[in-house]
Amino acid sequence: MLFFLYVILCVVIFYVFILLFPTRRKKEIRHILADLNKLKKDPNFKNKYAVAESIVFFKSMRFISIYVWWIVFRAFRLNRDNLLEISDYPFSDWEGRLHKKLLEMEKRSFPGLLDPLRKKIKEEIVSYSGAGNQILIDLGCGSMEVERQIIESLDSRNTFIFVGIDYSSVALIHLKDNLKDLISNNIVEFLELDSVNDEVLNALRSKRLVMPLIVFARNDVLELDKFIRKKADIVFYSKFRHHLSSGHKILLDDVVKKISRKVIEYDDYRSFGNMVMPSIFSWLHPPLLDGAIISRLRDPSIKELNSYKDRGWDVEYYYKIGSYTKIYNG
Repeated sequence: MLFFLYVILCVVIFYVFILLFPTRRKKEIRHILADLNKLKKDPNFKNKYAVAESIVFFKSMRFISIYVWWIVFRAFRLNRDNLLEISDYPFSDWEGRLHKKLLEMEKRSFPGLLDPLRKKIKEEIVSYSGAGNQILIDLGCGSMEVERQIIESLDSRNTFIFVGIDYSSVALIHLKDNLKDLISNNIVEFLELDSVNDEVLNALRSKRLVMPLIVFARNDVLELDKFIRKKADIVFYSKFRHHLSSGHKILLDDVVKKISRKVIEYDDYRSFGNMVMPSIFSWLHPPLLDGAIISRLRDPSIKELNSYKDRGWDVEYYYKIGSYTKIYNG
């Protein structure tokens, strides 16, 4: 009974939002479709399948009935390896808006999107007893919100280094803005590098720290094993793997085992039920809705994730938010 009342309440809120905020949303969809149609005609952009399906998806957002039809009859028939989210296209403006809204969602205590990953990493930091500074590498680090939450919750006596790897200049802008209070108040030290390698990590491990250090570097994630040989204590990545092609996912599994003693993968899993709540809570923000839904379609199923258990990975599910952690101890 309580569940049905909860669903009814969500639907009511959903429709109220639609009535109160129609204009801005329609304008955003119109502008995104204009950008996608330009990209569709660009001979230099090769993935025309992704563009065509993105156009269909954003058109479906204009009407609830068509959107529901798209979810039920089209979404799960798409070629997920060829899908792209708005942040994957060469649209820095839409990527920036998505980063901003996603960061707002990650900061909220409900539903606690980053809670499982934050707790896992915090446990590792608190229990660390190795020589020198602990080094944790974040692949596709984005705004480094999980790092910010961890640092704010830990005793300043913990000496550790977060190394964020990201190619995106948009990510660096949002990262600096997200961490500016920690940096200006001397809670963390911040360092920006072109790249990291064994020599850099050795220097960081022996560096005398009076506060946690955050390093940002622009390495190619899939080529890190050419520069790093088992020097990190932990490599982790959040909502990153699903952006890769099938071949690159296999390559990532191989690379992370070579550069770290422990690997923590955090992402969502694919299921029909996990499409409902993101549709409701992201409906007013088309770029965020695209990121939420298309990413779910690119995510692995529980069956696929369970197959990793036979390959030495521990898999844990968080059904409340539709996420999982996949951990490898080398």
